[in-house]
Amino acid sequence: MYYQLGSHAAEQTRLEIQAKLWGDAKYIQFSDTMNVCELGCGNGINLWIAEHLINGHYLGVDVQAEQIKAAKEKALLKGLKNVEFLVGNAANTSIASQWADLTFCRLVLVHNPRPIEVISEMVRITKPKGRILAIEPNNLSHIAYNKPYLNKCHHARVRYMYAQGKGTLDICSQLYHLFKCAGASHITIKQHPIYFDSREPKLLQELYAGWAIMLTTLKDELLKDNVITENDYEMAIKETEHINEGDSIYQCVWIAEGIILK
Repeated sequence: MYYQLGSHAAEQTRLEIQAKLWGDAKYIQFSDTMNVCELGCGNGINLWIAEHLINGHYLGVDVQAEQIKAAKEKALLKGLKNVEFLVGNAANTSIASQWADLTFCRLVLVHNPRPIEVISEMVRITKPKGRILAIEPNNLSHIAYNKPYLNKCHHARVRYMYAQGKGTLDICSQLYHLFKCAGASHITIKQHPIYFDSREPKLLQELYAGWAIMLTTLKDELLKDNVITENDYEMAIKETEHINEGDSIYQCVWIAEGIILK
């Protein structure tokens, strides 16, 4: 598993803005005494969790060494003493079994062609009566209204990134089954819609800019595969630069949670 969008500065900014706009962090519930493990922690976007673990511990894992380096620097600036970071594959960590009270991943399973391996690892490192949580995008439902070229390029990028062998495009429809197969019980599935329109132009523009960054990062690959043309790309970027009345973006993430009974 690897992250195709890279770790360049524009991508890091995009991820931080996306986390703020999507507002799905509210589903990450924990108490201040817990051991919390995040698989795919990136550069430390969710270090706010560690700030609330007064008598607990936060452990972040990411496959990219440069992301772990950035997360460590961020934790140092925040003065956090209850954090630890590991470079490693989310499907095969060196974390002790039954260490965590809560193990979660956010926008990770979609990038993995074998998500059951990651979920099984989450189960392994979680204590009996602990919880596992996954927050994943339903990319198939995302749409930018009144932006035909942006939609075409966005969905071409999604299909390219999460094609068989690269990721799991339909991860949301598989979450319940995968949690069940991995041994989780009392599974719940929720949907979290994200919607911004021309009445909130600044926020809508930030989402458009995020789509443009992702598209630009993979532009060469998409052109090489002939799934978009140069004109498609140029027109899509132009569409992100202007907001007209009636423009909007709809996105949705699914949240799966299960309890470990073992």
